[in-house]
Amino acid sequence: MKLSHEPMAQPCGFAAAMHDRRRLCRAAFSEIELVVCIGVIVLLLAVIVPTLMKARGLAHGAQCKDHLHNLGVAVENYLHNSGSYPVGATPTRVLLANGRTLEEWSWMVDLLPYVEQSPLHDSMRAVQHPNRGTAASGGFTGLEWQQVHIDVFTCLQDEIGRDGQTPAPASYAACYHHDEATITAERHGLFVRQRALRPVDVRDGLAYTLAIGDKQARPDDMGWFAGDQTTLRNAGFVLNAERRAQETNGDIRTPVVGDIGGFSSHHPGGVNFLFADTSVRFLSEQVDHMVLRRLADRFDGELVELPKGPVDPDN
Repeated sequence: MKLSHEPMAQPCGFAAAMHDRRRLCRAAFSEIELVVCIGVIVLLLAVIVPTLMKARGLAHGAQCKDHLHNLGVAVENYLHNSGSYPVGATPTRVLLANGRTLEEWSWMVDLLPYVEQSPLHDSMRAVQHPNRGTAASGGFTGLEWQQVHIDVFTCLQDEIGRDGQTPAPASYAACYHHDEATITAERHGLFVRQRALRPVDVRDGLAYTLAIGDKQARPDDMGWFAGDQTTLRNAGFVLNAERRAQETNGDIRTPVVGDIGGFSSHHPGGVNFLFADTSVRFLSEQVDHMVLRRLADRFDGELVELPKGPVDPDN
């Protein structure tokens, strides 16, 4: 008898069933494979998320620099047309919709025509009343000013004022003095109360005098149109003292901040500044406080060397 070495043929139905079973088994993950996949995903997220957050922060920092540059152009155009810098705070008396009274116009109001906001500027000036004894009346009650966000006045990381209920924020402030003090015409900064300064008044040199810098909006700010701590700050505190107080105590208003307060930003490591020569520089929060104070004083006569080194996270 002749023996055959060929395998015995299987019924067609049985072979198809075994094939489907093997296919189903290969389509499923084992527990080990599932754990490995999850681990790889977590590892990728751990690498990608911080990178994306850092990129977002750098983008916001670059945007603030661009805003300060645009403010510098606006200040230069104002200077060219008027012969002086904007007044830091101009007395007025306007009753706002929230019941508060606006006592001072800010320097930002004077810059409105130079940041493509001439109609708003004209409307606001129409209701200005220099007599502090009576409230002004006119087409605006103040509600419109509180709700108008000016992009060049605002940092994207400032959350205050974006709910439509609180005043539109100002994320930048002009420097009025080298120390914590009331805002008066006698202060040593570039933007003071009720007095228009000229380049000749900046005896320490435009490249060594602070003009405008980052500041964090506060819950009680009146808005970018107010000539108070909302838009004016001093160099009486180290940079980012306000942010550190907020991170430590969870409250942006603390005794360390002071009545007016200093410069502080949402950007890691320091604060962006526009100098009087229209240059924009990032100053590290580790900069010597005495150097900062001298940069804020337009005529102290002291020699100062601008900080050098890797202080800018955008570079």
